[in-house]
Amino acid sequence: MKSEATIRVREAQQNLLALTKKINSQVSKYLLTDEDGNLEAVLLSLPEYRSLLAAAELLLNPSVMGTMTAARQELKDNKGLKLEQAITYRAGRKQQTAKTKAKTVGAGD
Repeated sequence: MKSEATIRVREAQQNLLALTKKINSQVSKYLLTDEDGNLEAVLLSLPEYRSLLAAAELLLNPSVMGTMTAARQELKDNKGLKLEQAITYRAGRKQQTAKTKAKTVGAGD
């Protein structure tokens, strides 16, 4: 698993090329600090950055947020499925879809 590292801004400036290579293979993010150790910025890999953007876009989508709010309420009301139930349900849906497709293909013969 990739780790997180803290580095001073001055050191990051001097080693930026090396850090960008390292961030894609060994470190998930660098926390950049000033000379006093105060956090100033974060250096992320491009995939990590894109992942954060995608998550933010989902959270800003009213439709997604509505679905998430409703799902949370269902869980609070004990209407949700346990993991095992969800897996069984999904497997059943896949079998049902496969049967429907087979019937559709057979009907066209």
